[in-house]
Amino acid sequence: IKIPRKCLTVFTGPSGSGKSSLAKAIFEQSDAIYITQKLSNYSSRSILSSSIQISILIAEYFAQATGLDITYFSPTQDGGCKECNGIGVVKYERGYEQDLYLKCPVCEGDLFDKYNTNVLTKIYEKNIIDIYKMEIGDLLNFFNDDRIKNIINTIVSLRLNQLQIKKKTQTLSGGELRRIKLCEYLSRQRVTKKILIIDEPTAGLDPETASKVVSFIYNKVYLFESIILIEHRPEVIKYADYEVIIGPGSGKDGGKISQKYFKNI
Repeated sequence: IKIPRKCLTVFTGPSGSGKSSLAKAIFEQSDAIYITQKLSNYSSRSILSSSIQISILIAEYFAQATGLDITYFSPTQDGGCKECNGIGVVKYERGYEQDLYLKCPVCEGDLFDKYNTNVLTKIYEKNIIDIYKMEIGDLLNFFNDDRIKNIINTIVSLRLNQLQIKKKTQTLSGGELRRIKLCEYLSRQRVTKKILIIDEPTAGLDPETASKVVSFIYNKVYLFESIILIEHRPEVIKYADYEVIIGPGSGKDGGKISQKYFKNI
């Protein structure tokens, strides 16, 4: 096959026809990024703010605005709850049974030390605890920092605006995790020669929301050598410049390829 440059390509076909195998082959033989359905093993400490690489930026923002040390605005440093060490949950070991994790009774899952006056320092009537409890979409108008606003805009465009940045990564769905991983690459502002491959970026979304997400992805094609989506949804396929149909069936009946040009090319 030939994949067009600076275009959105979609791999379609029945389940088990070889779409992911083809994507994997391209990934292994090219300079590519592959966001697969196989999820990373996030630890109990992992929260959304660290996953989208915004924690340090927010801590720096508060430190600069208040004149206090940056460590007071990080849940993993001086600002963190002393009972749970800033992870929001407490582990109870149960011998031969699986360990039990419960919400920290001191910080009530808010990660920070509520008894530390430095942590409670406010800017624009919000302290760092308030920020971590707000929905991401509501943070758009709070920060006057282009780096933070760029990440938040990307998360909102990927339709994850209802989440809180203190949200445990382990509690998110597979589709949400893939879009969070996608944020790392779509929030970039420098052009790269890498191919970006995404396996079902709209999983779990209704048709209208899926269309908005893939429209945002389409507008980021210029940043990459090419973007390839593995999808089957018609509202996603209609955005593609180029379609690679794999099949005609599954397993031993799959693996054959036909190509279809779209008018966008």
